[in-house]
Amino acid sequence: MLRTMARVVVLGMVIGAALLAALPVGAQAIRCDLTSAADFVARGQSSQNTGDYTSAIDDFTCALELDVENTDALFGRAYSLQALGENDRAERDYTALLELDPNNPHAYNNRGNIYYNRGEFNKARADYDRAIALDNPNKDTAYANRGHLLYHTGDLVGAIKDFTHALELNPDDREIYFSRGYAYDDLGETEKATQDYLDWLSRGSEVYIRSTPNRLQSGIELDLQEGWYYRFPVTVGRGQMIRAQAINLTDPVVDTFLFLFDPKGKLILWADDTEDSLDSLLTYTATSDGEYTILVTHAGGGSYGRFELTVKVSNTL
Repeated sequence: MLRTMARVVVLGMVIGAALLAALPVGAQAIRCDLTSAADFVARGQSSQNTGDYTSAIDDFTCALELDVENTDALFGRAYSLQALGENDRAERDYTALLELDPNNPHAYNNRGNIYYNRGEFNKARADYDRAIALDNPNKDTAYANRGHLLYHTGDLVGAIKDFTHALELNPDDREIYFSRGYAYDDLGETEKATQDYLDWLSRGSEVYIRSTPNRLQSGIELDLQEGWYYRFPVTVGRGQMIRAQAINLTDPVVDTFLFLFDPKGKLILWADDTEDSLDSLLTYTATSDGEYTILVTHAGGGSYGRFELTVKVSNTL
C-alpha cells in the first residue's frame, strides 16, 4: 500500500510523522529554573532534538510564562505535543502561533497534518495550500503532504503533479519516487510507474544473502528495514510459471513488495498487497528461457519486520 505519511517540519528538518517516538507524558514538576524565555527555548529545543519531548514541553511552557507571544516557544511546544500524539493541544498552539505570525509555513504544514490525520481533508488542504503559497524553505514537504492527501481523496492526477513539484525541489527524496510511481500505476501509466520504481530502488540498500533454489522453494525468512531490498536469481524455462510470495511474520506488519526482472534486466512486473492482507503474491509465465530476478522489499504499510519469501518454478502444462 502507499504510505501516506504526513511529514512535520522542525528546526529546518523534515521528519516523517510515522517515525516520531511516541514517548509517554510523565508526571513531573516543571523546571522553571532559568531566567529568560530564550534560555528556556534553547533548552527545550535541545531536549526536543534528543526525543525528550516531555522535558521540551516543560521548558517551552516556562518560556511562554515569561513571554506569552514567544513564537519559537509556541512552535516548539506544538511540535513536541504533536510528537506525543497530543494533537488537540498541538493544534491550539499552532493556531495561536499563526495568529501572531500568519506567514509561518511550517505551522501551516504541521497543523495540516493534524487535520489530515483526523480526516478533516478540506482543512488540511487549506493549510497545505497556504504552506505552499508562502516563502517556504521546506516547500517540497508541503507538496509531498498535499500530494498524499490528493492521492487519498482520489485525485491521482493532482497527486502526481504535487509529487513532481516535490521532486523538482528535492530530487533525492526517495519515498516520493515510490509515491508517484504508485499513483502512475493506479492510472495505468506503466512506463512512468516503472521508471519511478527503478529510481526508488536505486536509492535503496541491497542486502546480500546466499540462497539456493531448494531453500527458496521451501521458504526463507528475512528481515526488512527502511530502504532494504533483497535480490534472488531464478532460472526459468520458457512456458514455466514463477510464483513468488512474501508473507509477514511480525506484528506490526511489514508490508512486502515484489518485483520481477527478465533475463535482460528489464523490470516487467510487480505486486503489492493481496486482496485481504499486506502480503504480496506475484505469478508470471516466462516468455523465454533464462535467469529471471525476484526482488523483494517493502511498500508503505510497514517497512520494519520479518517475513517469509517462497519462490517456486513449475510447469504450467
